[in-house]
Amino acid sequence: GGAAGPPLEWLLELWALLGRQQSQVDLTGLAGWPLLPTRRGEAYALPSGGARETRMLEMSGLSDPLAEALERAGVLCVHPAANLSRRELRAYAPLPTACAVLRALQAATR
Repeated sequence: GGAAGPPLEWLLELWALLGRQQSQVDLTGLAGWPLLPTRRGEAYALPSGGARETRMLEMSGLSDPLAEALERAGVLCVHPAANLSRRELRAYAPLPTACAVLRALQAATR
């Protein structure tokens, strides 16, 4: 991931469209494309391993100090307006369970 990529508004519209689809969405073919919007307005490339390799989390349930510490460690926060209502989309920015946090930290150090 990084600053290069589509504009934030375009990314949010894309995720809104994907979230509205009734069929399962397979995003594995888009691995490496900077399509996931971060809280800081950057575009993060979808990792080929999905949740196993993502360094992005949905951090809305975490305390500010913990979320900031994770970001300093290289973990990314998904943009709060991104529609991740479908399971297939959630794999790229999981909720901050203990396992997801540890996986994101591991991915951030690669």
